[in-house]
Amino acid sequence: TATREFIAIVLDGIAGPVTEEQQEILSHALASCDQITAHFDDLVEMTRLEAHKVKLKRRLSSLDTVVTRSLAAVASTASALRITLKSDFITPLPTVYMDSNRILQVLTNLLGNAIKYTQPTGTITLSITHEIAEGFVRISVIDTGCGIDEKDVPHLFERLFQVQDGGDDLMGAGLGLGLSIAKELVLLHGGDISAESVLGEGSTFSFRIPLREPPTAD
Repeated sequence: TATREFIAIVLDGIAGPVTEEQQEILSHALASCDQITAHFDDLVEMTRLEAHKVKLKRRLSSLDTVVTRSLAAVASTASALRITLKSDFITPLPTVYMDSNRILQVLTNLLGNAIKYTQPTGTITLSITHEIAEGFVRISVIDTGCGIDEKDVPHLFERLFQVQDGGDDLMGAGLGLGLSIAKELVLLHGGDISAESVLGEGSTFSFRIPLREPPTAD
């Protein structure tokens, strides 16, 4: 934190004039500080989940709001990479018994991963379907990216697992905790999460959670 603040002070010109080349170098340093912070937050989050210290604040909440916020969070990045975001669902979406901030975290993670795997001019589709008979809502993120090798798919939600090859090196920038955190949060909701992929064609990550609060036993 101290390092980041001092870099920001210099980058903002508070300590004196900064050349264009120095600005670029300092911007890379600032981004690296933010990346370290993100890694640290993931490690803390995973440790809390494994120690059963994460408590959900579930209540009937609007899925529309979660979807809108998650798409807004990745829209600028997708636009910069010339990736098209599409929606495949009918509004209004149902209210769901959930911790909306945690489901937002899961969905944003899946959308962010899809962007990292998808090449420019590709497409990412957010699909939402109601499994009324089973009492669940299913949320899927479908990309037209580089896909994942069949042998790696069963390990995607394991802690610290990283795909070693893909369309670019962006996936290697993390610690391999994002998907395992997403899995734990979905399981806490009483749901499940899965992945399907075809190398060279794209991937689909889906999770589902109960629409309503489960009945309380006497």
